Amino acid sequence: MNLSVMQPPPHYHAMPVPPVTVPHPWLCTTRLQLRELCWRDAEDLVRLHQDPRLCALLVDAPPLRQREAALEFVRDMQGLYRGHPGLGTWLAHRLVALFTPEELADGELRGALTPQALQHLSLPRPQLAGWFSLMPMADRADEVELGCRLLPSAWGQGLAIEGAEALLRHAFLALRRERVWAVCHPQHDAARYGALCVGFEDLGVQPYGRVAARHFVLDRATWLVHHMLPRRSRMRHALAQCDKPARL
Repeated sequence: MNLSVMQPPPHYHAMPVPPVTVPHPWLCTTRLQLRELCWRDAEDLVRLHQDPRLCALLVDAPPLRQREAALEFVRDMQGLYRGHPGLGTWLAHRLVALFTPEELADGELRGALTPQALQHLSLPRPQLAGWFSLMPMADRADEVELGCRLLPSAWGQGLAIEGAEALLRHAFLALRRERVWAVCHPQHDAARYGALCVGFEDLGVQPYGRVAARHFVLDRATWLVHHMLPRRSRMRHALAQCDKPARL
């Protein structure tokens, strides 16, 4: 799923880059860690938005292909974190094992390393996956919009659904939101499936700024019921909806 995220209005004056303190993750799932953006993330944001496969599926691609634009985006997000606690865009890392169990069981390797070193090598390491967001909507500032952008290397593994489920819990339980919205490219079938998996209702293709986008909405009452269903049931429901003609 590669849902959209709205960018706050950029400020184009030059700015110094202060010393970097990398924030600790504030939201963790089984495979993902989400944390606030910091200045050192500019290169990762540029790398994320230089991938043509990702950008082809965006409906609101902010100009983050240049480092200066990425730094401005980080500054805007840091202001949003303080002005709207619980909302923002967060860098996402997935936990990846550097060595397989078979590699760690190799006799030559085990003979060369201490048990402590082997244990250290078995620990998963964070690897950039993309970002997730829960942002005020551009035309309805009192409403929030869920989004994510993942590198293609993180596609097809259920990470978008995993992150979306965690942010919906945050939105409905911690922030006490009544509704959450989402949008995606009209032809982004994987994003539509992911949105349906986590309980969103497909409202069809509607105007989104100057472009058209598929809109989704999920209210708290529906989410409270849907998220208690077994995951297999939620997936079957989403597949059944995807088999129906899309609302235009």
